[in-house]
Amino acid sequence: MSSLSKDGTANILPDSKQEDDGRLVKVARGGGITLVGKIFTNVTRVIIAFIVPRLLGAEQYGMYQLSLNTITVLAAIVVLGLDGALVRFLAIYVSRGDKERTWGTILFGVGLPLVLGSVVSIGLFAFSYQVAERVFHDVSMAPLLQVASVIIPLSISGDTLIGAVRGFKNMKYPVIAKFIAQPLVKVVLIGVVAIMGLRVMHAVVIFGIGELIAALMLIYYLNRLFPLKIPITAARVDLAAIIKFSVPDFMAGLMDIFRANIQVLLIGSLGSFTGVGIFTVANQLNMVGHDFYSSINTAAKPYIAELHDRRETQQLQKIYQVANKWSLIVNVPFFLAMILFPVQILAIFGKSFQSGVLALIIMAFASLVDVVTGMGGAILNMTGYTRLKLLNNITGLSVSLVLNVLLIPAYGVVGAAISALAVMIVLNAVRIAQVYYILHLFPYNATFVKPVLASLIAYAVVYLFSKLYPIDAYLIHLLVHVSVLFVVFALSLLLLGLDPDDQQMVRRIAGKRFEFLFRNKI
Repeated sequence: MSSLSKDGTANILPDSKQEDDGRLVKVARGGGITLVGKIFTNVTRVIIAFIVPRLLGAEQYGMYQLSLNTITVLAAIVVLGLDGALVRFLAIYVSRGDKERTWGTILFGVGLPLVLGSVVSIGLFAFSYQVAERVFHDVSMAPLLQVASVIIPLSISGDTLIGAVRGFKNMKYPVIAKFIAQPLVKVVLIGVVAIMGLRVMHAVVIFGIGELIAALMLIYYLNRLFPLKIPITAARVDLAAIIKFSVPDFMAGLMDIFRANIQVLLIGSLGSFTGVGIFTVANQLNMVGHDFYSSINTAAKPYIAELHDRRETQQLQKIYQVANKWSLIVNVPFFLAMILFPVQILAIFGKSFQSGVLALIIMAFASLVDVVTGMGGAILNMTGYTRLKLLNNITGLSVSLVLNVLLIPAYGVVGAAISALAVMIVLNAVRIAQVYYILHLFPYNATFVKPVLASLIAYAVVYLFSKLYPIDAYLIHLLVHVSVLFVVFALSLLLLGLDPDDQQMVRRIAGKRFEFLFRNKI
């Protein structure tokens, strides 16, 4: 079977108990690496969002965003879900040691979107003035669309190459290329050009340079994992299997994008612009802790595909439960902060946002439901049940549309939050049932009791602490209370004692420096 050597290359090794025991550690490390990358990317986004609008002004910044949205939307469509297919099928073929199908999957999964993207790129470049005039009603957008058309194949290549590299169970290389190098290049170039005078064309070109550098780095890394100097004639492609997986996955992804955006549009049309701002802030606040959950899911996907292919149900169950528990542990403090201090947290953004307290609390519960129900969606996807994923997303979109239309006119942003919570409950309950019925996997076990008890202890202690020492208008006081919350939760968890699987994971990740924490309960 296949594993990764220290330099990240793929090797063919015999099956071993050591590798089985190390899978959880690899998932945790991969999730941690991905999380670090996401945090760095988010920091650079904040910096860019602070600098660029002030240098460009509202009109040029709007043109900049339209150019980037054009690239993002067209690239997402042209990829056709093959980025997910690359993760699943490469994980399986590398595990089997099947070099011919590995090579064929890379060629098809990366090559087809690139060819289609090039056709779209040429079309957009050729008709840029017509598109600018008829779609954006401003012919001055045409030169920006021409530059955007050149960037589209680069963006597509970046997305598919990330899928290919992750198929080799490597999370480090995509983080370096896409989450660190690319945004860092953008920030540096924007800073340099800002000295001379940043214009909208400069900003779009800088975005393209970042995409180019990421794509080149990913090609280099993929070649390290799997030498690309192989004759095309040596490639074999399971075309029917890839298409069967990719088409429903692609459609399900579009449903997700549509559901995420249609809710904001409905708030704007049925509610108010203020409601849009409040809902967006509440949603973004609850995504802070959610990043770890999504990072763990990303890291686990190739292992899920491999274990399902090898019919190692016990190992798959273990990853399902332990990853789910650690996602809960990381997210609970963020959830408790949202329900304990909603007024103070929203006050950071200004008085106009304080009317969103109830919406923030409801959105916190929605985020917790999504996390605590585990990676059922990722398991369905990586085990090949993409038609079920599509059906689930259609169901989620339908429930969202009905509830939003019914609730937003009457309750505004609170109605939108209730709709989001209901969708999360329905979607995740269905996923749990499907995974259990099809694969006989369940996301919970007795070890979940300790994180739940730790969260109840933390809530009670910090609630009493906030009564004795109320938070006033100073931000530092909010930070103190939130810090106490995190510390009490962590200490409570350690006092209750980590389970053997958790101890093994932390030992392997943290090393011997913290081993004393796990010999006995503190």
